Amino acid sequence: MSKRATMNDIALGAGVSQATVSLVLNEVANARVSASTRRRVKELAASLGYTLKRGALTRGGTRVIALLIDDVISTPFAAQLIEGARAEAALQGCIVAVICTGSDPETESAALQMLGQAGLVGVLYATLLTRSVAAPDLLHQVPSILLNCHDKSHSFVSVVPSDVAAGFAATTALIA
Repeated sequence: MSKRATMNDIALGAGVSQATVSLVLNEVANARVSASTRRRVKELAASLGYTLKRGALTRGGTRVIALLIDDVISTPFAAQLIEGARAEAALQGCIVAVICTGSDPETESAALQMLGQAGLVGVLYATLLTRSVAAPDLLHQVPSILLNCHDKSHSFVSVVPSDVAAGFAATTALIA
C-alpha cells in the first residue's frame, strides 16, 4: 500500500510552499496565486490522487480554524494575535477556536480531535517564545502554519519574527 499524497508532496513537486497549495486546493477567496501556479498545483494534486479531507464541513457549514497557543497570560501580544486571526478568518467565512494548550501534547491532540469533528479547515499553531517544537502528528491532516516557532522536521510552513522586532519590543518595554 502506497503512502497517501500530502500537501507537502504537492508543494515539493510544484515548487511552491505548502501554504500556496492549501490556498489553491481550498479555493480561498482573494488568494494572490497566479493562474499558472493554480493550474500546476491542481494538475499535480490530481496526478498524485490527492483528495482534500473536509472533516465535518457539512455539519451546518461551519468552517473552523484552530488557534493552538501555548500561553496567553505572560505577554500582551496574545490578544492582538487572537483578534487578528479572528478578523481574517471572518473575512473567509470561518470562525477561530482558541485553545490554550500549555505546550501539553495530550491537550493539543485532544483539541485537534475534537475540532476535527466540528469542521476543522486549518490550524495556526503558535508559541509565545520563539523556539523549536515537536508539532502534533495530527497537523499533517489539515493545512497548518506554525507561528513564532518551527518544527524539528521542517514539515510545516513557519512564520517567525525577526530578532530586530523582538529587540525593539523588549527595549521599549524596559525603558517605558
